[in-house]
Amino acid sequence: MSPESPPLTADQIEAVLLSKIAAEYQALHPGTARGIAWTLQTHLDDPALGINSLDRMALAAAVNEWFALFEAGIEDSLLARRCLADWHQLIGRAQALGVRTINLRTSGTTGAPKVVAHHLDRLRAEARFWADVLAPVKRIIALVPAHHIYGFIFTVLLPHTLGCPVVRHGEAQGALQGGVGPGDVVVGLPEWWHYLLTSGAALGGGNLISSTAPCPEYLRRGVMAAGAGSLLEVYGSTETAGIGYRFEDQQAYTLLPLWQRDGQAHGLHDAAPTEGTPLEVALQDHLTWLADDRFVVGARLDGCLPIAGSKVNPAVVVACLQSHPMVARCTVQAVETPAGMRLGADVVPSTAAHGLEAHVIEARLAAFCQSQLPAAAQPAQWTIGAILGTVRMVE
Repeated sequence: MSPESPPLTADQIEAVLLSKIAAEYQALHPGTARGIAWTLQTHLDDPALGINSLDRMALAAAVNEWFALFEAGIEDSLLARRCLADWHQLIGRAQALGVRTINLRTSGTTGAPKVVAHHLDRLRAEARFWADVLAPVKRIIALVPAHHIYGFIFTVLLPHTLGCPVVRHGEAQGALQGGVGPGDVVVGLPEWWHYLLTSGAALGGGNLISSTAPCPEYLRRGVMAAGAGSLLEVYGSTETAGIGYRFEDQQAYTLLPLWQRDGQAHGLHDAAPTEGTPLEVALQDHLTWLADDRFVVGARLDGCLPIAGSKVNPAVVVACLQSHPMVARCTVQAVETPAGMRLGADVVPSTAAHGLEAHVIEARLAAFCQSQLPAAAQPAQWTIGAILGTVRMVE
């Protein structure tokens, strides 16, 4: 614990807590969470929420993990309290006791989810770097949740560093409809830029920040033609936070000064080690180095695909599909759709699908994937081994 390091402010704790609760509740009650206005006055025993004792335990576990309340030994108090204002107070107490670790969990789309610890001082150092790159900033509009590493740095830490207001995730679309202008920074994903372009949005000189996946060239050109002042792409991950960045007219990324190349193609050293931060990281992408601080990102070393802000292991999707009795064999690949990069599946049906039309097989397999796979890993395009609607059978 680091009592000499500044604690998170009450506003910062609130932003992350409500974002985390909303996400965890959505996972527990899929399809029922839309429209819920989470505030510090929310009571978890409100009958309208339908939260049972197991749900409450899951929510408490997630909050305990993210804010590392166990380091202060006060995590059990979460279960004794029902109001989010009380949970907010407990997190503040842990911060006052010197807890400066946050723990983020990877998505699990490339394998088993894992917990990654970050020290606040290290993340604040990155926020100070971005403040120098982006200043002056009038306000930040957050199209990403505050509890993810990308959202935490750019919509929680950065506004505090800059001393500017932030429009939170749930209100951001309204702010965009009201118009953006010079000095506005919009923090989003490639899927958001596609949505804005297809909605005919005028970006009015606002500056866009994009991460989680490379921004396709047509989107980079499109947002600039729609009036964006700049497009800053950030390369990084839950494990590393920000590593590199590039602007809309650049193909190569510039390494953040917080990192140093370690002489190997896929490794970095932390240039300013901080308590709780690893000194070395092994990257998951093939990098081509143009200089010690300039690189181009290639394919994933593990063969995963960047889909809708997540890294998806195609082998996992293939194995899932081939476990279905109607599938003899299949392949999956990244395909460009009107909504951005998604998975496409080519399926050869088994004899169990005999007599069924292709669209029926597709519907059943899509429903199966929805029940078994995260959203990013669910194919959006299907080829069912059909010619003119007649399914080709495989013994």
